[in-house]
Amino acid sequence: MRYEIVQVTRDLHTKYSRAFPSWEIAVLEHLFEDGNVLRTGEYETIRDGRAYPDAREEFSRLAKVYGKNPENGVEYVAEVFGQSRAGVNLLQQQIEQAQEADEEHDAEVALARSIPRTRNNVRRFERDPLLA
Repeated sequence: MRYEIVQVTRDLHTKYSRAFPSWEIAVLEHLFEDGNVLRTGEYETIRDGRAYPDAREEFSRLAKVYGKNPENGVEYVAEVFGQSRAGVNLLQQQIEQAQEADEEHDAEVALARSIPRTRNNVRRFERDPLLA
């Protein structure tokens, strides 16, 4: 599973860089408002045998982690994805999209590793004896 590294700015003096699954970043962006969640475009691959989560369980986990909006009492995850079944369905779509993107990335990496390294496709710095 690939997690995207994001930088979250809580206040003027507090910034965190952490890896999150792509569907969770939407909740962070809603919670911390515009400009306080910066996607770095870098990814961390975690290969610990974890399967992609069930949408219902993930919805419950996100509700526990991020809590409720004190102004209206609605869970932040429900504000992002929607209430009850509609929210779970949208979250399921987000999880499936992340899984497809990860499979495409894994296929690209496998293809790149399978290409034999010949003299023509070796990087320039590897040909330079001073840099080797």
